[in-house]
Amino acid sequence: MEGLKEKRSGETLRGSCAKLRESYPPTTIKLSQQLEEICGLVVELSKEVVAVKVSLVELRMENLRLHEKVQEQVGKLGLKHNDLLAAQCEVHEVRRDLAKYNSRVEGQVEGFSLQVSNLQEQLGKAVVPIQIQIQKEALVEMETRIRSYAYVARDSQAALLQAHEKERTVRLARSLNIHVVGLDEVESENTQEEVTRFFQDELRVISPKFDYAARVGRRESIPQVILVRFPTADERNRVLNNRSLLKGRKLWLDSDLTPLQAEERKKEVQKVREATQAGWIAFMREDKAVITTKKREESK
Repeated sequence: MEGLKEKRSGETLRGSCAKLRESYPPTTIKLSQQLEEICGLVVELSKEVVAVKVSLVELRMENLRLHEKVQEQVGKLGLKHNDLLAAQCEVHEVRRDLAKYNSRVEGQVEGFSLQVSNLQEQLGKAVVPIQIQIQKEALVEMETRIRSYAYVARDSQAALLQAHEKERTVRLARSLNIHVVGLDEVESENTQEEVTRFFQDELRVISPKFDYAARVGRRESIPQVILVRFPTADERNRVLNNRSLLKGRKLWLDSDLTPLQAEERKKEVQKVREATQAGWIAFMREDKAVITTKKREESK
């Protein structure tokens, strides 16, 4: 049983060394090989100890069988007293020799055990600096990664701030624009005159003032959207305040939105649609969803 424990201890130690070697960085490969050699020596010594102990057990069993055989022969042959004494003397001599051999084997086993203990102690001392080196390298690698992550985060934040600033600038520039959607397109038209006539006749805006008006968008889209730029927000609002006059017609005014604003507005429109389907009174106001606490039946 003790031999099996010694063997398992050696194999466990060797397995631990192998696992530790797998976690070593490239700078500690040489130390890992030395540790592997030490572990191999420990395992070989453990095997020899087991073999010696097995031999000792076999000798003891052989002694018992010899003793039983002698007694059996004495009973069968009816040996004389002197012959029996001689046989017993031989048995005693065999036992004495066996005791000497056992003592010598136990001394060798103790020596092997001491060598195993010394090797284990040396292995433990060799592992400590390796573990310290591994921890140092892991710490350096972690610091490098943290520094790299900090650079990436800084660059990402700078890019995000730049994108926000660009979006804010574009929104500010487009805040004075509107889109006229659905206004009939006439061949060789003067777009600015058509827009002026539309504002005066359809929206009842007196002397509308705007800086620019032109058809934009894809040519296959008939009629094309008209982009109108106003000099001030007040002039723009004078037109937008009367867009309710277009209700029920396939003609409407829309804000000049950035792609991000268009995506945000799409989400708001979806909120209005879902609320309306649920029976609530909901509508859009300044590109934001307004959902009331009243049901559509209560508004009748």
